[in-house]
Amino acid sequence: MTAPARLSRRLSYGAGSVGTGIFTTVPGVLLLYFLTVEVHLSAAVAGMIILIPKAAGLIGDPLIGIWADRLHRNSHGGRRRLMGLGALVGCVGLWMLFSLPQQHAGNVAVPVLIYLVCTTGYSLFAVPYSALPAELDARPAERRALVSTRLGLAFLGVLIGGVSAPVIATRAGYDSMGLAMAIACAIAMAAFLITCRLPAGGMARSRPAPAARSARQAAWRLPRRFVVQMAAFILLLAAAGAFSALLPFLVRELGADGEVVGLAMLVDILAALGSSAVWPSVIRRLGLRRVWWLAAAIGCVSGVMVGTASAIDAPFYVGMALGGASMAGVQIAGFTGLADLTADYLEQGEGGGLITGIWMAGEKTGLASGPLLAGVGLDLLSPILPGAAAGVSVALIPGLLALLSIMVIAIPGTGHDHRTGATTPETQP
Repeated sequence: MTAPARLSRRLSYGAGSVGTGIFTTVPGVLLLYFLTVEVHLSAAVAGMIILIPKAAGLIGDPLIGIWADRLHRNSHGGRRRLMGLGALVGCVGLWMLFSLPQQHAGNVAVPVLIYLVCTTGYSLFAVPYSALPAELDARPAERRALVSTRLGLAFLGVLIGGVSAPVIATRAGYDSMGLAMAIACAIAMAAFLITCRLPAGGMARSRPAPAARSARQAAWRLPRRFVVQMAAFILLLAAAGAFSALLPFLVRELGADGEVVGLAMLVDILAALGSSAVWPSVIRRLGLRRVWWLAAAIGCVSGVMVGTASAIDAPFYVGMALGGASMAGVQIAGFTGLADLTADYLEQGEGGGLITGIWMAGEKTGLASGPLLAGVGLDLLSPILPGAAAGVSVALIPGLLALLSIMVIAIPGTGHDHRTGATTPETQP
């Protein structure tokens, strides 16, 4: 394959991640605030509403992965239709999420059901989509390039959602914002489905059926390296989710309006975009484990700087930039490790959908746990520290979660990062 053809494939594949970036960012930044201020629920209840549908993905996402693998083996074009259905359901659900609950103020069931539909549609698209790099190219270097391109374009989606959504919500209302974001998601996902050529049914590198059955039986007995990396990933995503959910409350405490949230997210996302070009080379030099440590440490510093800011000033924006760099490191390290493990499963004769579904379930749980912890923190601290609860929560909750992730990733015995060309610390002299 020529260099222009490889670039075209990377961009075609990565186009879908613009949609997934918008899809995950808009609820992450605005949903807790929306349910609290517009639907008049307590912060803790709103956090539970965010957690429950995503926690359902612990069961649903691996099952979707198995379904996608079967479609890939047995149905030409079936997996593309599955992703198309997911894109349609997810985008309609995103629009409804910020429209219908306003008509049912104080009602818990309506936003839970809508968000469950929304997250289910997202999973139908995102689980098979995230498993594709290992199938699109067997070479580790090209696989890493596909992952990096995808995540770079995902940060473009984060930029669109994180910056424009608060501004539209402030000026035109949440229902208009939800519709605009849903349309943007649909365009990006459709661009991927139309332009990217997916591997044909029947896995080219599969072994005979007995080996495939053995691989399926072993799929739930996950490698220790994968379990440790996924646990650290969940904790760091929970830290990022808490940080994003608390940001509108902190901005309000500091006397600013919703448009400042958009500006703060712009700084955060531009830093993520810029650092995403650097993190792959850092991974090759240091290995995945040390990159986890570095990204988590940067995240701790970010939370403290933003949470202790007394105004929307330079230290506040420096902290936001550090948060973006931290999140880029987490995402690139996490999905690089996932693509490598998925390639191992393909070589054993099994599809990558199941292992990707398990990872995506963990990802959604981490992102949903953050707002829940943020809501509980606000409810506990508001009576004790009126006017400062959001700042203290930003300084403490993400940092504690990041420290826990450092402890988890330090567990020995995860082995050698053979696909990145780096050695994990316990195997180094």
